[in-house]
Amino acid sequence: MALPKALLCALGPGGSFPGEAEELSLRAVGFATATVRWADFRPGTNDWLGLSEVLDDPGVAVWVIAGPPEAFDPQTISQISLLTLALNGKLWPVTAFVTPLADKTDLELPPLLSHVKVFNPLDPYAAKLMACRFKAPVKNPWPFYLKTYASPLIGLWLEVGPTESEKWSGFMLAVTRTLIDVMGVGPRGRIPKSSTVNYPMHGLEGQLGELRFTGSAAKNTLDAGTSAFIRLTGPPNHLIVGPYPDGEPASGDSWAQVLALA
Repeated sequence: MALPKALLCALGPGGSFPGEAEELSLRAVGFATATVRWADFRPGTNDWLGLSEVLDDPGVAVWVIAGPPEAFDPQTISQISLLTLALNGKLWPVTAFVTPLADKTDLELPPLLSHVKVFNPLDPYAAKLMACRFKAPVKNPWPFYLKTYASPLIGLWLEVGPTESEKWSGFMLAVTRTLIDVMGVGPRGRIPKSSTVNYPMHGLEGQLGELRFTGSAAKNTLDAGTSAFIRLTGPPNHLIVGPYPDGEPASGDSWAQVLALA
């Protein structure tokens, strides 16, 4: 029988956190473990997106991210959120953060990562992960359709649309901490090669509560078979979805929905 697989991501600048102890712990309880070091990913190239292909392997039962608390910065948390959204499998691998914290709530994870287990390195976490690998978490619901397209070759794309029971007669998509550089509309499930965007608006700026955002909008109708696609210049901290801004583009509408990614 093949051993269950574990992917270990070691966080830390310049390879300062090799993850050797964590790899040994995982192997000791029976995981076939592969280790990647986050510091090896090149800034600005989005090559971290390639991990989605590894995590989509149904044999990968566990995904462990380990490092010092300061390595779990908002950008890294956002990247982990986007990788989670990129997985095509029906169930996500059991995901765990291993870091020395006085209190597990200190990481302040977004709701999207509420399924993540947080362990101190002194915990018998490897044995616990082996025991719970058959209890794959249920995917967290969010109030709209959302998928990441994660490939270093095409960049970072998000597909956004209404749930199957809804229809949007126009939309605005906005992000914090990054920018939208391309927007399109097309059939759900694949990035369109060409697109007709009705009454597009780009470079919108505004504020929703304490969140300052930039965004794009169009008057295309979106339904269960049609989505909007946006390419981002980097991982966002938040995705904001709202109606087409008829009037002041900076005013946040009452039905705007916010998904925290970091």
